[in-house]
Amino acid sequence: MRLLQKSHFAMLSEFQYFVFLILDLQKLKFIILNILFKKKIIYLPECSSTNTYALNKVKLRELEEGSIIITDNQTAGRGQINNKWESEPYKNINISIVLQPYFIDPKDVFILSMLISNSIHKTLVKYLDSRLKVKWPNDIYFNNKKLVGILIENIIIGNKIKASVIGIGINVNQRKFNCKKATSILLECNKNIDLKILRDDLLYNIFSDYNILKLEINKSEIKSFYINNLYRKIGSYLFRDKKGIFRGTIKDIDEIGRLIILDLEGNVRSYIPKEVKFQ
Repeated sequence: MRLLQKSHFAMLSEFQYFVFLILDLQKLKFIILNILFKKKIIYLPECSSTNTYALNKVKLRELEEGSIIITDNQTAGRGQINNKWESEPYKNINISIVLQPYFIDPKDVFILSMLISNSIHKTLVKYLDSRLKVKWPNDIYFNNKKLVGILIENIIIGNKIKASVIGIGINVNQRKFNCKKATSILLECNKNIDLKILRDDLLYNIFSDYNILKLEINKSEIKSFYINNLYRKIGSYLFRDKKGIFRGTIKDIDEIGRLIILDLEGNVRSYIPKEVKFQ
């Protein structure tokens, strides 16, 4: 395939050439996605949960790696630990992706969570500013409000990850939420977003990053990007664990995905998801 070269547009200005180049790259992304995944995309006009649908199909061995479940109307979306995900029909992105990360040791599976969070951040930052952050373990926040929910469900047999179902819900063009801590791209930038373009960019970034991870050449970069964009990474904040409320500073994420917090007394505390809450 030949990409557009500047010599083809000798009569165009630098700006016009730049516009053509952007359009060409967007078209290239679309072509790549269609070639690789056209036969793997399952569109459901309505479903209770894309993750539930995908998990059931995976267990029946009816979905291969790279399968993508898309719906415009998710009626019973699921979040972490049975939390519900609210989504107005035809306003948002609700997808699930099936991966087979057999090359990842189950004890290191949090790297997949970091990768997905990073890919989403890369996709959305073009619409928003530096207030876009990854909230441990795997939500995306903007301006202290939840913009994206991620639910990763793994099927582990023995010492191998046989399959991972990646559920992603992005609040895009929705204006009203029952949850006061939720927001959307529309509410933050006052602009309606083309769902298909956003979804294609998202899938392109996820599969590009995932295929690079398969080569095992960017593990340190994945963690570095995640840490650099971590919600409330800079400064001290209030947290709550089973002992009560305390103030501390996020210091790191360890090798198994635990959040490391240094409290004001100098104690290092480590938590798995749901053991600590942001106040």
